Amino acid sequence: MYGPDPFHFDAMPGGEKLYYDRLLDLAIGDLKDALRTDFNAGFEELMRVDGMSVRAYLQSFLKQTGKSEITFQGKYTDRVVDMIETLDSSSDMYNRASITETVIDAFDFDYKKEQTWCHVDGGSSRLIDGMEAVLNNDYGLEVMKGARVKKLSRCENGQIQVQSVLEDRQVRGREIEITKSYDHVISTLPFSVFRTLDTSDLKLSSAKREAMRVLNYDNSCKVGICFAKVSSLIVAILNY
Repeated sequence: MYGPDPFHFDAMPGGEKLYYDRLLDLAIGDLKDALRTDFNAGFEELMRVDGMSVRAYLQSFLKQTGKSEITFQGKYTDRVVDMIETLDSSSDMYNRASITETVIDAFDFDYKKEQTWCHVDGGSSRLIDGMEAVLNNDYGLEVMKGARVKKLSRCENGQIQVQSVLEDRQVRGREIEITKSYDHVISTLPFSVFRTLDTSDLKLSSAKREAMRVLNYDNSCKVGICFAKVSSLIVAILNY
């Protein structure tokens, strides 16, 4: 088991020997407790610091909350925050992520002291397959796949019109234009893709257009390892 400072930051505040997760909990524990006690009131409290990055909050929380469990005065230094970030998250994430996001993420996994977690056999795509089956079998709705959205516009009746193209399976290289209107449209396209759509008719506010332009996404990496044969050790790990 590694110690509180496995990478030798030598940055423990006040000479304390606290693990990074305890240092982090000292900073955001009150915010999580407030959400657990009364979510609406706790969320209002969280919104008071919503404009702060994780780093900015960690560098100022002690002055705001007056915690006294650790023996030093003031705030977490850059070096302490670097240590917590290294062990808790990815590089530079504390500069880019808001304290709200961090608290909500932590709260998701810490809502109750005893949680029962489940996994979906076959992967999370089984959820999508099940939802599609319900729409098809119970509601007679067909899920359109493979269509490329080109334009979103607002109709006079308030509906949202979606113009898309679908590759013709009968004639290679030919596309079929499809136009449909909906009462409500939810887009999950990354902003880098959404910006390529024609949304001029939607009259989006400048704040929304700016969000589409400047907001970025967290980096994600999945590593796959291939073995020539499955050893008993690997089987034991997979069954753990």
